Parts: sequence; C-alpha cells; structure tokens
Amino acid sequence: MQRYLIIAIAILAGWLVLVLLSKMAGRHIRGEAIMPFRYLIAGAVMIAVMLAGGIWLETGSGSPDMGYQPAQIIDGKIQPGQFNEK
Repeated sequence: MQRYLIIAIAILAGWLVLVLLSKMAGRHIRGEAIMPFRYLIAGAVMIAVMLAGGIWLETGSGSPDMGYQPAQIIDGKIQPGQFNEK
C-alpha cells in the first residue's frame, strides 16, 4: 500500500509543479528560458519524488532472504507472526 501512496504523491507533486509553472508562464509572457521546459521540470520532480519515496520505503526493511512465520496458537494463546532468518 505504501508504494501506491508514494507513486500517487509523486504524480501529484509533478502535476502541482506543472500547474505552478504554467501559471507563471501565463503571467510572464516575455518568453523566459525556463518556461518551455516546464514539462521536463515537472517530470523530473515526479521522478525525484518517486525515487526519494522508494529509498525511504526500503530504508529499515528486512533482508531479502527472510521468511515469514505466520501467527500460531500455542497453549490457547495467539503468538504473533514474525520474520525469521532462513
């Protein structure tokens, strides 16, 4: 679920930058150098947010060779699931 949230935030951030740059272009019709590249800048922001979110998501995660042991009932009590080294 977190990865979908990161993707959605990245798309919204890119869209927000594009909207802001488009509004700036409307106000400054003089033909400044940054305005023709507003789509490229918005795409770069989207990719940067997505990469930062992916790195943040992977920080602190377990090693890839871990296995999950599901919850068990032992002596009538539920023992929670846990990750174990293989």
